[in-house]
Amino acid sequence: MSKNSLPAFVDDLLENSWEQICYFAYDGFSSHGRGVIAIHPDSDGDSSSIEYVVYDPNNLHSAPEWSELVKSYDPEYEFVLQ
Repeated sequence: MSKNSLPAFVDDLLENSWEQICYFAYDGFSSHGRGVIAIHPDSDGDSSSIEYVVYDPNNLHSAPEWSELVKSYDPEYEFVLQ
C-alpha cells in the first residue's frame, strides 16, 4: 500500500456503500453536530464497521491537525476524507 492509497477495507466500503455512508454522516451531523466517521476493520479483515464520533475541540490531543478540517468544512456541501 502506498502512502496515498486507502486500506482495502476502506476502499471497499467507500465503493460499495457510498450512499449509506453519506446518509449516516449527515444524520450524525444533524443529530449531534460536527464530527467524523471512523471506519474500523472487523476481525476477519474482510469487512468493516463505521462509527460517528462527535467533534470535541477540547479532546483532539491525538490528531490536532484534524481539528481545523473538522471545524471548517461545510457539512451541507462538503465532506473530508483523509
